[in-house]
Amino acid sequence: MKIVTVEYRFEGEIRESENEKGLLLGNKVLVFPNDKCAETGLYNAIISGNDAKVLVDLDADATDYLQERPGTLLNLIFA
Repeated sequence: MKIVTVEYRFEGEIRESENEKGLLLGNKVLVFPNDKCAETGLYNAIISGNDAKVLVDLDADATDYLQERPGTLLNLIFA
């Protein structure tokens, strides 16, 4: 587990202004949103050559595992 910068690809673009902090958990990243109205999410992460950054490719897979399976966060905490 480590803190990383999360970049998003959406509609073919990566916008640096939308980067957020996240906690890398294997091949998934737990995202802590910058926007106070947004929710925490758990997404598949694409690990790049820069180990301080990961990519969440929303064009290819926009699955938020916390939305689909709310108990996932508790499973991660107590694993």
